[in-house]
Amino acid sequence: PYGGLSDRGRSHRAALPEVRPRFRDFVVRRLAENVSLLAACSEGGGGLRMASLGSGELLFELELVERLRARTGMRIERICLIDRAYRQPHVNTRRALREFADWQRCAAQLVGHEPAEVLAFGSLMDFFKAAERGGRAAGCHLLVHCDAPWPGALEDA
Repeated sequence: PYGGLSDRGRSHRAALPEVRPRFRDFVVRRLAENVSLLAACSEGGGGLRMASLGSGELLFELELVERLRARTGMRIERICLIDRAYRQPHVNTRRALREFADWQRCAAQLVGHEPAEVLAFGSLMDFFKAAERGGRAAGCHLLVHCDAPWPGALEDA
């Protein structure tokens, strides 16, 4: 039912398959060790607000969020997804976004949490504007970018 989530093939995952799982586990470990963040993101504290740059078709983001949820018990409040592919998404990209959001609703319900708000941005500038004080994407605790640099990075800013 979630066949739309993928790596999109633009990463180095095939050549270096151990890098992303190690990075994912590093991020989870660091957040699990941050007691004050855990307290702020636990029940009554609102939840973790994260942003992911270069999200693509969201396989890594799904793995990261689910690992965080399982290891820390954190509620995930908001997930901001940033990728140029979201400006005018093709069918596969729209499918990945829809399936990712559906998964978040289902996973949150299974643990008794409110579902995460999932926001998609087609450029860094769109995200920056929404992340300003009082903006809909303001206050992220975590920014993840695992495929740096990418072609057009300078033009995207």
